[in-house]
Amino acid sequence: MPPWSGMKQSSFILSMIIPGEKSPGNDIDIYLKPLIHESQQLWQGVQCYDAASGENFMMRAALLWTINDFPAYGILSGWSTKGRFACPCCAHNTESLWLYKSKKFAYMGHRCWLTSSHSFHKQKQYFDNINELRSAPSRISGSKICTELQNHQFALGKIDKDRLKILKRGYEAAMSSNDSMVTKWKKKSIFFYLSYWQYNTLPHNLDAMHIEKNFFDNIISTLLDLEKSKDNLQARKDLVQIGVKPELHPHVLLDGSYVLPPALFTMSKKDKMMFCEVLRNMKLPKGYSSNISKGVNIKECKIIGLKCHDCHILIKDIMPIALRSCAPSNEVLTIIIGISHFLKFMWEGHKSN
Repeated sequence: MPPWSGMKQSSFILSMIIPGEKSPGNDIDIYLKPLIHESQQLWQGVQCYDAASGENFMMRAALLWTINDFPAYGILSGWSTKGRFACPCCAHNTESLWLYKSKKFAYMGHRCWLTSSHSFHKQKQYFDNINELRSAPSRISGSKICTELQNHQFALGKIDKDRLKILKRGYEAAMSSNDSMVTKWKKKSIFFYLSYWQYNTLPHNLDAMHIEKNFFDNIISTLLDLEKSKDNLQARKDLVQIGVKPELHPHVLLDGSYVLPPALFTMSKKDKMMFCEVLRNMKLPKGYSSNISKGVNIKECKIIGLKCHDCHILIKDIMPIALRSCAPSNEVLTIIIGISHFLKFMWEGHKSN
């Protein structure tokens, strides 16, 4: 679109906000005020002209949901997606575990969302050494959120670093207690100014392609032992703390250093190079994906610079085939194939709906 066309009223759009040091973050509500104002007008109805019938009609519209990544979920909804109670579905019932060596939270209560007959409930040795016997918690409705936050005041705007440190200490102390749900909220979302928003059962959606890329990066980095690998000394020490997977516990040598025993997903140098060669030399139909081979470094066994769609294609269609001859174990290949089938089912179901 030429610049002069973008200045016309019919072509006005909200510009993108790129996250950075001066991004609005939690104060994005101020930026969204024009959107909320126009959404309120559209909900009441706007007179429009139908060129086909030559008649005026009352057009009404509603904002159904937002689509964003997980950090933006917290910015838009007001629920803090960091710390002990980061899950917006479980809310104050979030089961979190602090990993002392990795210095981060792990959220181990996800098995409660499975069906009651699922085998994972009693397979404690694969998770946190605890059998999961809880049922899924009920989600908090928008009406209940409005009731909880109606008399609570939230201060928006940028603050200096010293005051921010003081507020963070107080916030972390509040987050560690279960006395009130209000302490887990950073603000009351501006979307609640829409009269129908509190009755919306699915107000915020997560971008599946974005999650898929992060998921692919974690898998490929762990298989090829790249910088983003989730298998490291700190992770192995956390397994010792939790008391699971003794076969992966690090061994201490006489000089005090550690040796990590090989895991089922540990690939040899030969297997890594074979896998990278398959990705580098494969031929794909035109328009199927971008040139994936440009991001493959066979010598260093690295895969970099892939876009979301490239990761989607690789994990859904290509990885189960590329790993057939170089998978470190049959268990890993079975898991990759299962993930591929799940993603195919998810995306095909999305298209059919």
